[in-house]
Amino acid sequence: MHRPTGVSELYDLEKDPRETVNLFEVAQAADLRMELMSQLLDWMVLTSDVTPGHVDSRGAPKFPYAM
Repeated sequence: MHRPTGVSELYDLEKDPRETVNLFEVAQAADLRMELMSQLLDWMVLTSDVTPGHVDSRGAPKFPYAM
């Protein structure tokens, strides 16, 4: 769980199924943390702000807009 403005969380669910020991800031978990953050960023880039597959033949409205 990544919270940019709060406490992020990372647990070893095999050793700690009740999620009692947060490993997010533990030095030994740094490589795993960075790999998971990278995968999260990739997923966000691939699934957000999808551009339309077609272009409106009328074009964009002229600016400044008429009042």
